[in-house]
Amino acid sequence: MAHTFKNLETWMKSSPSKEEQEAILSIINRKAISLMRRECYFKTRELIKLDRFKSQTLKLGLEVSETLKKKIGDLQDEIAKMQREVPPSKPRTKKPQEKSNEEIKEEAKTE
Repeated sequence: MAHTFKNLETWMKSSPSKEEQEAILSIINRKAISLMRRECYFKTRELIKLDRFKSQTLKLGLEVSETLKKKIGDLQDEIAKMQREVPPSKPRTKKPQEKSNEEIKEEAKTE
């Protein structure tokens, strides 16, 4: 029967096994990495929008403000730092597709 704990401290006092500790840490780390990737994505989107605004401003022949240039530089530095902290994602593998009903019927007819 599983026992529930109110917080992490009481769980640690129950002296969990190494495997249990590693499983919990991997769940916590997965969530933290997911949040970091999400934040990095949103900052990248913001940078793309600012770059687009900068290029449109230059197309119109207007001068780009120093605050915009500074904001773009700061965002680029921030994104670069975040990408160094986040481990690369594992490539997803395609699952083999199951046969459709039509393919199964075709095979049955040929047999």
